[in-house]
Amino acid sequence: MGIFFYGEITFRRRGTGRLSAEGLIMNVLIYGGSFDPVHKGHYALLKAAIKQLNPDKVHLFTAYQSPFKEKPQTPFEVRLQMARAVLGPLSPNIIFDDFEQRAARVTYTWETVEYVRSLYPHAKIYLLVGTDCLNDIHRWKNAPYLFENSIITAGTRKGFNFETKDFNYLLLEGTFPLVSSTQLRLAILCNGLLPTNLPPAAAQMIEQNLMYGLKMHKWLQANLRPNRYLHVKLVAQAAVELARLYGANAEKLALAAV
Repeated sequence: MGIFFYGEITFRRRGTGRLSAEGLIMNVLIYGGSFDPVHKGHYALLKAAIKQLNPDKVHLFTAYQSPFKEKPQTPFEVRLQMARAVLGPLSPNIIFDDFEQRAARVTYTWETVEYVRSLYPHAKIYLLVGTDCLNDIHRWKNAPYLFENSIITAGTRKGFNFETKDFNYLLLEGTFPLVSSTQLRLAILCNGLLPTNLPPAAAQMIEQNLMYGLKMHKWLQANLRPNRYLHVKLVAQAAVELARLYGANAEKLALAAV
């Protein structure tokens, strides 16, 4: 089947599940992220999950504000539009859910799972997360609720140091690229160029809207001599390295340098 299960899980394909008062058991996939920007890692992970799990519904949540990050500078509507453009074509069963936008606050993952559980009381819910989350998810707020009400689902990447878990989880077949939205934003801000790890639809949207510092770079290119413009980019890159060295906010320092 191309899927590995750990823990006491009984897997049934859609249409062959146990009968309940509500009918056949549905498979529902949850996937959330800031998507700032959407990258090829997001695309590859969701594509594999849809192919291997064949979910009846996919609820995709664009985060209003993650508990682990500062509130995104990119407006929610723009990030949602980017997610639709990149991820929407993967399945007609994707629902771009605005639950977190309606909450308009930090939303914890257990609250999102609780919300989906209220929509599908008898469904088998898969919570799709990034590779690194497998080693940290037991520390998330109200983690026991997640383990009781969803199957933690993840892909792995080469070199990932996997630790044995004491909760039910599922590893998707294959390996997935290590891509970071933060690093992509930094690359654009420091260089004024679009990295190759951006899906075409995301790259087009970023370029058309001059996002992540492209507007500044357009002005700099038009108003500075080439050697001076190169100097600005090198200073921004040096600022990022100093931020990493001293634990400062790399994006803020790069922005100041540009």
